[in-house]
Amino acid sequence: MSVEGREGPELLSSIVDDYKEFTVAEALTEPDGEIFDFRLPPAAAEGDDVSPGVGIRNNGEQTGTFQLAIVDIETQVIEFTGATTLAGGATGWIYPGTMPMPSKNWKLQAQIRHNTSWDDYQQKTIPLMEAVGEITTYTAPSSTLPGATVTVSATVKNLGTGSGSFRLRLIDRDETVDVDASTWFTLAAAASTTKNLSGTMPERDWKLRLVLERTLPTAAVAIDDQRSFLTVNIDNRLAAVKAWWNGLEAWQKAVIAAASLGTVVAGGAVLKRR
Repeated sequence: MSVEGREGPELLSSIVDDYKEFTVAEALTEPDGEIFDFRLPPAAAEGDDVSPGVGIRNNGEQTGTFQLAIVDIETQVIEFTGATTLAGGATGWIYPGTMPMPSKNWKLQAQIRHNTSWDDYQQKTIPLMEAVGEITTYTAPSSTLPGATVTVSATVKNLGTGSGSFRLRLIDRDETVDVDASTWFTLAAAASTTKNLSGTMPERDWKLRLVLERTLPTAAVAIDDQRSFLTVNIDNRLAAVKAWWNGLEAWQKAVIAAASLGTVVAGGAVLKRR
């Protein structure tokens, strides 16, 4: 096609009839929780307050709310709960409260989830700090006269990992009564001490028991160790020997006497050994 009066190529034109504007957005990854720290006391005594701390990182790009549950692994009981909301890439802490330390090594598992999906878990154990007493040594007279003072010296040691309150008791086993007792004393872990207990010797052989007690966090008393022994009444023993001697025939006495002197009885005569 040519335009009159003009020579050359044909001129073209275009018209935009319509258009739409839009933005292409990059999809953000969903929340993804990670436990980067699970803080517990290194050890605790029964009844001590236990307050965990759980550090959480959101490895996703979207903001998410994370639920925490700390479970007793042995019983599967949920002991602590908590929650936190974290932006993508952010970190935070949950401190879910306080519970008393049980009378065992406490095995705990911290679990976190967002929505219904569990994201991460971590396990730790709180060792139980507990006192355990032992009577390591003791001394007591094997025999004495009636009316004499019987003194029992005992050394005790705390073999446990925690401090404890102890007491020593000296008990008459025949009459089941206390002869003497120490006041309560405290021993740190690995510590030891020596205590003296005493009583008056009766007119009989004395059956005694030395008992080491410890108080529990519940205020109950436990027996950690005990030792039983006998202190002989010398008067009774001498009386028994005298009665036995008086019951012997003359020739039996001669033989015993000769044996003790290193002589020989022959035909009623005592011969000296050379």
